[in-house]
Amino acid sequence: MKTEKFEPINLGTDQNAYNNRLSHIEWNTVRKINTSIESIEELGFKLDNKALQDFFVSGDITLAGQLQEHFKDIPSKFERQRLIDEYREELESIYRYASNHNSFNADILLLRFAKGRSEISPEAKEKLKMQYSRTLDTKRAKELHDLHDEIFQKTAKLLELLRQVTPLAKYHDLFEMDQSWNLKKPDFDYNRL
Repeated sequence: MKTEKFEPINLGTDQNAYNNRLSHIEWNTVRKINTSIESIEELGFKLDNKALQDFFVSGDITLAGQLQEHFKDIPSKFERQRLIDEYREELESIYRYASNHNSFNADILLLRFAKGRSEISPEAKEKLKMQYSRTLDTKRAKELHDLHDEIFQKTAKLLELLRQVTPLAKYHDLFEMDQSWNLKKPDFDYNRL
């Protein structure tokens, strides 16, 4: 049996929802990460894009080796360890600040690090746009959509005609439900409408 291939039909994008999601990521994740990067730089660390990505994906543990390297010239083991511990605490605090919201784990995967800062990658924007797009992916979906559209058009026309006589007519006046929640068409005196 040969199956018919169906080419998906794009009905459009929910632009408001898409823009709200982008704004949420920009405000709650990108802004906080970039502020956190500035704090890391104030501590004396200049991290490349890969190290930044690792830090914000995995937390402060990725910088343990860099902390050791940063303080290697301190002759006193005690002083060196105290500074490492102090900086580690500061880095943990920076990480907690950046990651302290519900969608951080999902948002961080949408970011890229370029020129020492975070941003939403163009690929991620496209994927997000697809999530907020409405498509008809099957023949049945198209049939349902077309039938719904046809019913809507006819219901709107019927309401328009009814409102010429009954200005307050509503769409729910056109149908009834029985006790089993089956849709019923009420009897109207169409001559009086």
